[in-house]
Amino acid sequence: MGVIRYALPPVPEDKELWAKNRARNEEQKQTKEEKKAKKARKARCREASAKRRHEAKKAGLPELESSETSVSKIEGGEDPHWLNKLADEEEDEEIPC
Repeated sequence: MGVIRYALPPVPEDKELWAKNRARNEEQKQTKEEKKAKKARKARCREASAKRRHEAKKAGLPELESSETSVSKIEGGEDPHWLNKLADEEEDEEIPC
């Protein structure tokens, strides 16, 4: 008996398409991992800040200023998308702890 093949051999165009899809998937995976790392970094900074505030409160020192900017302190002007611009700027900056 002979060998029966159920699938045709891959076409060169398919290989190119698969390579493009694989590259796109890797980019998406890397972006997702970067977002996770940024979120974890922010969480560590918040925890460290909360710990410092708790220690200061425990020692009876005055409250420390928050490193986070409140919306009431930001001057937005007439542009309705000023918060989007602010968010874009924050993404570019490195988060100090």
